[in-house]
Amino acid sequence: MDVNDRKPTVAPKLYMSGYVFVVAAQHIINETDLTIFSFKILCKEGRMNTSKKSIGSFIFQLIVLSLFLGCASTPGRDEALDPVMAFALSENNNQMAVSTVSQEIALFDIYPLRFRSLLTIEGKRIKPKLDQLFRSPPLAFSNNGQFLIAAGINGQVMAWDSRSGNLKFSNSIETGTLDLVVTPDDGEFITIGPNIALWHINTGKLIGTLKLPPGVTATTASIPKQGKAIFVGFSNGEIGVYSLTDRNLVRTFKAHQSAVTGLAFAPDGKTFASSAGLYDPRIWNIDANMDSITSIPNSDLTVSAAHETRKTEAVKMLALILANVGSFHLVGAPTQGFLPVSADPKSQNAQYCGPKVAFSPNGRYLASTGNMSLLSTGEFQLFLTDLINNQTKTFSIYGCSVGFSKDSKIVITGGLRSPTLRYTESGKKVSTDDDVN
Repeated sequence: MDVNDRKPTVAPKLYMSGYVFVVAAQHIINETDLTIFSFKILCKEGRMNTSKKSIGSFIFQLIVLSLFLGCASTPGRDEALDPVMAFALSENNNQMAVSTVSQEIALFDIYPLRFRSLLTIEGKRIKPKLDQLFRSPPLAFSNNGQFLIAAGINGQVMAWDSRSGNLKFSNSIETGTLDLVVTPDDGEFITIGPNIALWHINTGKLIGTLKLPPGVTATTASIPKQGKAIFVGFSNGEIGVYSLTDRNLVRTFKAHQSAVTGLAFAPDGKTFASSAGLYDPRIWNIDANMDSITSIPNSDLTVSAAHETRKTEAVKMLALILANVGSFHLVGAPTQGFLPVSADPKSQNAQYCGPKVAFSPNGRYLASTGNMSLLSTGEFQLFLTDLINNQTKTFSIYGCSVGFSKDSKIVITGGLRSPTLRYTESGKKVSTDDDVN
């Protein structure tokens, strides 16, 4: 019987504009009736689609895909890095650190985008597992920009001097780290997932852990500008608020139907955004003492013509936009690129990486990412919202990470061999030859 006549087995479908991570090879072993593997690849405007291929043809396509990966390069480096799925920005506006799916850590100049140095051992790449295809180690700079910390590199938490590139420490850490934040005084850093662990930033020694509510794991975190508390997302959709003074859990509140994947505070520290599921961003207000946390009600959506109130009301308009995502219509907002089509983005847990959110440092823009295509678990979108003009643009991107340059001119996402930079105002990709300044 021909292999195409047999009952298809379940195989992963990876659909991304610009990048396909070849992971289905492991399914070839002991599988003689693998018939369905569909993918889409775009490299230098070239496209290729396949489906219902025999094993021989399937293996051939894997080889072709490997060749297509050679289309991309790492600016300033002869040997290209593996796909970049996480990054951190230094207080020095022109320095960025990235991590790859193979757990490489590298430094880049942003303007223009150029590879600067590799901090991990040259040639030492750790093959990602299936559930880690679109994840790479979380990392963060100290607030003074002196140190870079990364967690989950071959079971280690590591730190480097960002100026010299010298390794500062390397200590063991539990598996499953999803996020990393630094306290405002640069005294400690905190790793998130599955527990909440506090570490001394100078020595890398474990200080202790914060107590979790029963039956949950920690999934993401963010510290507001005031620096009095740390907000932690949980696997049950709740958000917990811990005091950074006594490290006790002050309160929890239900925020989402599925695991919280992203948290970010607006520059004023009074508003924050959260994300969960495949795409479920929400906006919250907190009072000065953090005693009250409320979602922005849809019933209060009125935009004043007065310039001073326009910024605040624009956030409320965004809440309406996000509320309408359930019906997949971005109200009053032009779109570019792919539209979301997933059946239930709010309640489904992300299979590969969890959607993130980020405010621009000037407070004008909110970026949120999602994974909402019915075609595949591998297609991700960036939703870039202008909070003053109430306009949202969408773009196909790599992975879930998102952030802004310190001057708010550039929005950054993952990339095939280096991070992807776009002009925040237009959404146009930044060329390596562009003079951003």
